[in-house]
Amino acid sequence: MKNASERFIRSAHVRLDQAEDSRFQEVVEHLQTSRSQLLRKMIREQIGEGPDLLPQEFKVLDEAVYQVAAIGRNLNQLLRAIHAGQVQAVPQHQALMGEILSRIESLKKDILVVIERSRNRTVRREP
Repeated sequence: MKNASERFIRSAHVRLDQAEDSRFQEVVEHLQTSRSQLLRKMIREQIGEGPDLLPQEFKVLDEAVYQVAAIGRNLNQLLRAIHAGQVQAVPQHQALMGEILSRIESLKKDILVVIERSRNRTVRREP
């Protein structure tokens, strides 16, 4: 794993007056991040690099992925029971459950892509 000086090849210096610096530090502490990580997040979002998630945002997304996966597992179990004849269902219900399962799997993949892209953003891109 590369250290920070190998991953980041440029630095930005910002001059702030005392009030701005104080407010910025309050935001950093409120978001439970570092000054440099927050500045990178702001820059990346402004230049169209997509979401750059902070640690607590990762926790929220990880929990969402877990919940979506749990719902998907429950639906999958229900569909298996229907297909095995253990549960009676009308054809419309089967189609609906299949569509729900498909959408949940798609959403799960999309969320995981966002998380992975954000985690890998600090890797230097070759020109």
